[in-house]
Amino acid sequence: RTVKTGEVLEGKVDKIVPYGAFVDVGASVNPLLHISRITGGAIENIRHHLNEGDPVTVHVINVDLEKKTMAVSMLDRKADLYLDRRMSQKMKRFYGGAKGSGDRESDDDEDHYDDEEEEDDPSELDYFDQAIRELEEALRDRK
Repeated sequence: RTVKTGEVLEGKVDKIVPYGAFVDVGASVNPLLHISRITGGAIENIRHHLNEGDPVTVHVINVDLEKKTMAVSMLDRKADLYLDRRMSQKMKRFYGGAKGSGDRESDDDEDHYDDEEEEDDPSELDYFDQAIRELEEALRDRK
């Protein structure tokens, strides 16, 4: 089965690992549902949220045909974009300009923010970090 970025899939948790879960979605490879893509808050024990055999609805956030890997998320699209953006900023700070997972291809041009070159303006980074904290707080409050 061919799977595309953005596609919503129904599946079952196949295997739990310390960093997430592999989900059986009927594709040739089981995609990784990273622990950061399960809920908006911090997860101390993934088994409090998912166990083998649990049904899940996920959307595809990355397909790498060369490496034969896939990544999926349970977060909504807006939360995924914030998380990608935050990771990109952290990577830039740590590696001095390297891109993070925010450079994945998107079928949606309006959400494709990688074409913009961002400056390492501390005030912009502080603003973004504050926005992330507010998003995480809002997601925690939804529970």
